[in-house]
Amino acid sequence: MRARSSGSPASARPSPAFRPTPRPTGSAATSPRSGGRPPSTSSSRATSPTAGPEARGAIIGFTENHTRAHIYRALLEGLVYALRAGKERTEARTKVPIRTLRVAGGGSRSEVAMQITADVFGQVVARPQIAEASALGAAIVGAVGLGIHADVPSAVRAMTRPGTSFEPNADDHRTYDALFREVYQPMYGRLEPLYKRLRAITGYPP
Repeated sequence: MRARSSGSPASARPSPAFRPTPRPTGSAATSPRSGGRPPSTSSSRATSPTAGPEARGAIIGFTENHTRAHIYRALLEGLVYALRAGKERTEARTKVPIRTLRVAGGGSRSEVAMQITADVFGQVVARPQIAEASALGAAIVGAVGLGIHADVPSAVRAMTRPGTSFEPNADDHRTYDALFREVYQPMYGRLEPLYKRLRAITGYPP
């Protein structure tokens, strides 16, 4: 992990009826190669811009050696793969390369998720000092409306601070790049006929 950590807040003990989502630990937290085991790859309807209503999520590549944490990591990776696919489609349509990546929201508080993002994209990824970007944006607009700041650009300069940056690991990026292009991107096309059969058999989604 190439980032500085400021620690995480303590959380209340969960009740016996509630089992929290497993956090990746050990090899599941540090490497897409899962300690030498075949990695899991997840996919969703976000994989393809032409995905129909029959599309569902799928995870492939896991074995009896993988744990709940590995599957959780695969879900995180699938989300980031979808973001990368969206970035590449945007670049292709606009002919403008996206060179700066900023991640905000609750997910940006996870250092594992941030490192996965850097490794999948192969770019430095940064998060703001304040993760809740929506609330901060509302505060910025409110400050301008109240006359505390003259305009939005000056309010942004005064009210935002850079946070931690995460640098991609070259070896992990090579692995992710191959998985993205050779496994993740073809997944929807291969699974689409099965998704349609599932819909026809189960009637879901309607």
